[in-house]
Amino acid sequence: MCSSDLENLPVSVAHSAGPRGRVSRSNLVYDQPTSRPEAGQPIGNGRMGTMVWTSPEALHLQIHRNDVFAVNRDHAGPRDGTADYCGGIARVTVHVGSQCFAGGDRKFRQELSLENAECVVATADLSIHTFVCAVADVLVLEIDDQRASPEAIQVSVAMLRPPEVITGEHTATTGFVDDPNHLVMWQRFRERDHHNTSALHVGLAEGEPASVEPTSDTMRTLVLPASRGRRVVVIASAASREADESTVGEVRRVYEHAISRSVDGLREVHRQWWRSFWSRTFVDVSSDDGAAERRSEEHTSELQSPDHLVCRLLLEKK
Repeated sequence: MCSSDLENLPVSVAHSAGPRGRVSRSNLVYDQPTSRPEAGQPIGNGRMGTMVWTSPEALHLQIHRNDVFAVNRDHAGPRDGTADYCGGIARVTVHVGSQCFAGGDRKFRQELSLENAECVVATADLSIHTFVCAVADVLVLEIDDQRASPEAIQVSVAMLRPPEVITGEHTATTGFVDDPNHLVMWQRFRERDHHNTSALHVGLAEGEPASVEPTSDTMRTLVLPASRGRRVVVIASAASREADESTVGEVRRVYEHAISRSVDGLREVHRQWWRSFWSRTFVDVSSDDGAAERRSEEHTSELQSPDHLVCRLLLEKK
């Protein structure tokens, strides 16, 4: 991404006052959709994470974990070869239809809250609130559809490569588990004595069960019937380096434990964790004449500017 991409983004820094606003004044706000996935907004908990971006009819995620390793130090191929797939697990697309996120003359707002590590994408009559829980490897998608004529919500999970890819002694396999109401996907990497497995479990946290449709060999879709109101989708993940461990069973346990706590319960423990984090790590400055506060605001604006040295170094890398 080059600096001109950022310059074309309608980005602002959200400001607020008071103790709780000390962090939120640096929230990242878009009043128009981004044009590239790299310009999305990141959420995560240090193990599981994703970038959040949109296209005119959908919200997009690519789920990663920091313990997914396609190869190890004994990999026989080139270090940057096709078998080194990094930490990706799957692409997730939330189809909402109706050109909801087209931007332009339509109302659009995407905001990353630094205080709570939460991302909200909202239009005049539809919003998606998402976060990766700080204390559990689950991503929560809270969809509130208030359209006069709501459409079905389709949550598609796609493999990152064909079901089986063999590169020398390295084998990458990916598959789905048959389940009429939950979307479960696994992937496995093997090379000599190296093993790494990971899995996703996607389902509704409450209400009527959704249905799963086999979209293609590399994609499954969780279909939520058209309905006004709030629906909550939970995406759990797990990974292991043990050859004989059932990661599918582990990810199911993570999912079931998460929905047993309720979405409000997950959100509360998530926010408690972040409140504790900021109380230990955030530095606030003040002075009687207000000079310290003004300098703090100027420093925040400088860091957000595409002309800042650090920003240029990061953004000019393709």
